[in-house]
Amino acid sequence: MSAQTIGLLSGGLVIASIVPYAIRVYERKIHPVPTSWILWSFIALAILLTYRSSGAEANMWPVVFGFFNPTIIVILSVWRHEKWKKLNEFEPYEWLCLVFGILSIVMWLFMRQSQ
Repeated sequence: MSAQTIGLLSGGLVIASIVPYAIRVYERKIHPVPTSWILWSFIALAILLTYRSSGAEANMWPVVFGFFNPTIIVILSVWRHEKWKKLNEFEPYEWLCLVFGILSIVMWLFMRQSQ
C-alpha cells in the first residue's frame, strides 16, 4: 500500500470514531460541555497547523479529521443548547489545555519560519 492510501485509511478511521458519539449528541442522549470541546478543537488546530507547516502530506488526513471531529461536537452541542462552562468553572486540566493550546499556537507563530 502507498503512503497516501494508508493516510486516507487512517483518516477514515478517525472520521468513523466520531459517528456514534455525534449521533448520541444529536439525539440528546449525551450532553457534552461545549467549552471543553472548544479546548480540544483548539489543541487539534495547533497540531494541524504544525503538521502542515512541517511538510506532512500523506499523513495529514488523521490530523485534519482530528480537528474536525471535536469541532463537529462543538457545533452539535451549541445547536442543541448545551450548558456552557464559565472560565471560573474550569477544572484544572481544562486550564492546562487552554494554556498549552494558546502556548503552542504562539510558539508555532514564532518558530514556523526558522529552519
